[in-house]
Amino acid sequence: KLFAIRLLGMVDKMDKTVVKLGLAAAVTTAACVAAAVLLRSRGKGPVKGKAPGKVAAAPLSAEEEAKKVYIYFGSQTGTAEQFSSDIKDDCDAAGIAAEIIDLEEFDEERFCTHKNVIMVVATYGEGEPTDNAVQFSRWLKEDAEQGCLAGMKFTVMGLGNTQYALFNAMGVLCEEKFQALGAEIFYPRGVGNDAEDIEQDFQDWRDGGLMEKLQAAVSGNNGAPPPRKSSISAEVPTPDDVLKKLSLEISLHPTEKEARMAVDASVHDGGASTLEKFFCSATRAKVAKVYQLRQQANLPQGLSTVHVDLDCTGTGLTYQTADNANILPENPPELVQWFAEKLGVVEQLGSYMSFKKGPHASSIVVKKPWRAPCTLEEALRRYLDLSLLPPKRTLADLCAFLTSENEHSTLLALLRDDAALKALRAPEFALSFREFWDIFLSSIKIDVSVFLQICLRQTARPYTISSSAQEHPSV
Repeated sequence: KLFAIRLLGMVDKMDKTVVKLGLAAAVTTAACVAAAVLLRSRGKGPVKGKAPGKVAAAPLSAEEEAKKVYIYFGSQTGTAEQFSSDIKDDCDAAGIAAEIIDLEEFDEERFCTHKNVIMVVATYGEGEPTDNAVQFSRWLKEDAEQGCLAGMKFTVMGLGNTQYALFNAMGVLCEEKFQALGAEIFYPRGVGNDAEDIEQDFQDWRDGGLMEKLQAAVSGNNGAPPPRKSSISAEVPTPDDVLKKLSLEISLHPTEKEARMAVDASVHDGGASTLEKFFCSATRAKVAKVYQLRQQANLPQGLSTVHVDLDCTGTGLTYQTADNANILPENPPELVQWFAEKLGVVEQLGSYMSFKKGPHASSIVVKKPWRAPCTLEEALRRYLDLSLLPPKRTLADLCAFLTSENEHSTLLALLRDDAALKALRAPEFALSFREFWDIFLSSIKIDVSVFLQICLRQTARPYTISSSAQEHPSV
């Protein structure tokens, strides 16, 4: 079975190797040097009771519940999830008990007992919820009972893109519906625009008084607000601080057999984050055909229109015209080689990885970040974004491992200068990760296990499928 996808603006360095497949409201595709496709099923019906496969949390006392904050995220590419993690870091620093919850694990009964809630929700496509928030959105629109959120205090950080007509629809929906169901907003809704600078939008919202208002909410307006805190604190984390955030220890083995034997029963498949779940939830198919549609393609200028046929035989996949295809690029071999040299692991690129629960893991069970065993070369090529300049939080973690005091102070100054850091990302400069490393990270000494865990994950680029399922009924 074949279906054709027109991939606009993509380079045509695709071969007839492997693509990954799975099932979403639409066909969600991911492409590597071939193309990787992930299709996730969007669940049906409201969620009642505990989420499948989850153990119900021990009930809190009324006093404990009143002082705890629940941070829910709806994320398609991992941005909302990372912002949720940043908010929890602020809560931890302020001494506020907080828990992050994936909306995929939304539990109606438990949700309605919360007293303090922060929603970090992205809008996907034309005003739709992200895949992990579909059931929550349906409950909010159709099944939530009047007054069920009475006694709850909440705020919303909505993420979207003004290139779409229904900008920030999920953020608006949460704000309006929560208030209609009896909840009280304690801090103005934030708006993040991915068409401009979504990181700065979030930082401005976060630094505009969120923690002060949250402290007042959990203390019933009787507690003193915490000290003012910048999103990048005056001191960059130490190496120990970074290590304490890691849930895994990654080891390298000369053979796949040895990697498979190094099993830790507390490390499960499936991925811990939104993007890692994307990596782990796919079946496989082949790229059957690739050809350039433009008579005069210009790859450096992004002038490329590529036709791709994906062989979906035996996958059971179906699609509709205008479904989304999320193209997941791979890092070019020369870039993988460059980073391997900087990390001192060139001779280990062919080694296989195994995962062990780290000493600082906060849960009984931890998740592998991608399918394993896989080689170190595959992880660097497929799962890490080695091209894009990482976000500030990742740069701060990398700064902790600099051995040059001069370089450390220079990077620290840059991290405190939002305007300068933003300029490096501007189109006039568009500094790559490799270029930034050469300038600011030349003295870094970091273990590859740490680098693999803190590096930005590769993100799919969304495109629209132009093929007709009716014209190709065998698909």
